[in-house]
Amino acid sequence: NVPVRVEIARTAVEWHQGLSDRQALAQGDGMLFDFGAPGLYGITMRRMHFPIDILWLNEKYQIVHKVENAVPDSYPTVYVSPAPARYVLEVPAGWVRKNLL
Repeated sequence: NVPVRVEIARTAVEWHQGLSDRQALAQGDGMLFDFGAPGLYGITMRRMHFPIDILWLNEKYQIVHKVENAVPDSYPTVYVSPAPARYVLEVPAGWVRKNLL
């Protein structure tokens, strides 16, 4: 029950852009990708300038998978949940450790 102020990405253009080319993401902020239906959605660190934690959520907003501290140098790695998810939440690195453990 930790509040996160999110920007929502709902279109293919917004999904592709994501957080790319931004210089930072403030603590308490995030980007929520709403893919409209459950599936196996990949996330990359293309043109990223800071590390993030990535959470895949089902239709009930339950976490089905997470990656902590995905770093820009990991590109072209594609991070994918092994379980279907409808949403992906990207938050600043360290958020999972601080708020979920």
